[in-house]
Amino acid sequence: MAAWLDAATPWYGWATSALLLALAGLELARGGGSTALRLITNLTCWIVGGWAVSWLPGSWFGSPVAQPFTWLRSVGGDSVVIAAGIVALDLFSYAMHRFEHHFDPLWRLHAVHHADVSVDASTGVRHHPGEAIVVALVGGVLFGALGLPVGAMTAAGTLMVGWALIQHADLPWAPAIDRVAAWVMVTPGLHRIHHSELARHHGANFGTLFSVWDRLFGTLLQPDDEVLSYGIGAAGDGAAGLAGTLLLPLRIGRTAEIEGPPL
Repeated sequence: MAAWLDAATPWYGWATSALLLALAGLELARGGGSTALRLITNLTCWIVGGWAVSWLPGSWFGSPVAQPFTWLRSVGGDSVVIAAGIVALDLFSYAMHRFEHHFDPLWRLHAVHHADVSVDASTGVRHHPGEAIVVALVGGVLFGALGLPVGAMTAAGTLMVGWALIQHADLPWAPAIDRVAAWVMVTPGLHRIHHSELARHHGANFGTLFSVWDRLFGTLLQPDDEVLSYGIGAAGDGAAGLAGTLLLPLRIGRTAEIEGPPL
């Protein structure tokens, strides 16, 4: 992998943090932004999840064995591998996201992300540490077997996290710009539908970067003028603080308000 990519790797975490702070500052300047409790809860989920993933075996994240991405690199070079890695990781993210909504044990973990009753930049990093571990394990094993270099995987993953922060940020987008960009990207307008309190909206707009996957697999739902409320209803009660958030996967199975993962 190109030397510049490997040299930049230690800075990815700082770049993501800087983007989150910038977006949170813009939200605050507009009179919005997270409450202290939400911000602490969401950021702690992110930090703990990242710390937990850092303990996973590094050998699972990339492989020197000649596999599809190794062959692609030999033919097209590093730039082609990075571009292909971004597309492949985005497709994986779409598929994994859909699975999380249809497989109850994973939905309980993923529900932590959906339980946020406000959607802003900090929501983009609000994931249960257990979900972070599962996604990292599955993705690491899969792309390690395919031979995607660690540097390309890290760069693509950072790009996706960065876009997720922008996607969730409580900042205005001109509707016309959102509609045009939605032909290529999963815009904030598209993704906010997915965070709607209505379970039927949870089954739409699973993509992270590119809207092509939702178009191809019939899960794209265009925004309209409907005013959205966020969260998972009464099932998410008590998930504002850190303890309630981390314990939500255990509690949600015992609540009558939600009968399982929304389809």
